[in-house]
Amino acid sequence: NIFPDGGVARLRVYGSVETNKIKFKKGIINLTSVLNGASVIACNNEHFGKAENILAPGKAKNMGDGWETRRRRDKGHDWLILNSIDGNDIDKIEISTHHFKGNFPNHCSLQAAYLSSKSSEQIVKSSNKWKFLLKSSKLSSNKNHTFKNFLMKKERINYIRINIFPDGGISRFRIFGKKI
Repeated sequence: NIFPDGGVARLRVYGSVETNKIKFKKGIINLTSVLNGASVIACNNEHFGKAENILAPGKAKNMGDGWETRRRRDKGHDWLILNSIDGNDIDKIEISTHHFKGNFPNHCSLQAAYLSSKSSEQIVKSSNKWKFLLKSSKLSSNKNHTFKNFLMKKERINYIRINIFPDGGISRFRIFGKKI
């Protein structure tokens, strides 16, 4: 409420969602939706766009509504780590490069794990040793890519690492499975 009148340009609320209080529908859901409590734990680069943007609902409005890293001049790749809802029966993975026509990643891979509570620092250090949810897969510009999960179908996950090679932008990221 604003008294007596006026305007608010931005409102930010910090914290984490208590997923045990959300009533999820039965069956397959988006385990990486910000509306369901998913959030970004860490990433190595947010030069042009915030990593959290990829968890937003709907289609990105423009490139600024996605996650975009700066061009790499050295070896390596860019990455981000997010926590998802505790899930399994991962069926479908969607990675959108919508609006990224010249600056999309060449390819990507996904790694996942189920971890009991650990510090963000411990999660980041262990993440490059997690099992692959999606091995290196080619991406193209301005497209919604859909992949089937064959590697960790029945395994429980609650953390995901997205690796993009070498750099670039992703509009949206979704993983569909069952909440545990």
